[in-house]
Amino acid sequence: MLLDSGQILTGEPHADMNFAYIGSPSDAARHLRVFHERASARGLPLMVLSTEATTPHLKAEAAFLGLVPADEVPLMICRAPRPDLANQPYRVEHIHNSTVLTEAIPLAARTFGLPTAAVARV
Repeated sequence: MLLDSGQILTGEPHADMNFAYIGSPSDAARHLRVFHERASARGLPLMVLSTEATTPHLKAEAAFLGLVPADEVPLMICRAPRPDLANQPYRVEHIHNSTVLTEAIPLAARTFGLPTAAVARV
């Protein structure tokens, strides 16, 4: 079991839905190789996220596997709705039931340029 790294393979043909996270430089290249092998064996595209400290440890293995850097991704998390956003033309809401989920699926699909049906399955 990897405590600092992991992989999610949904089976969808979109890299955004099949990804790996490598959090620690310790054994990072081996984790990348295993994650790449798992996705390749299933014929799935893969997006790999790594920390700033881990990325340099992955360069040689990534090149060997034919992986290329895409870009840096900012990570943003909204833990709870903010009352100060009440006057804005949007709302922040936790997905807590099927009604809200039904509203969120097409929004997420449009946001990331993914098919709505694939987002719904995932």
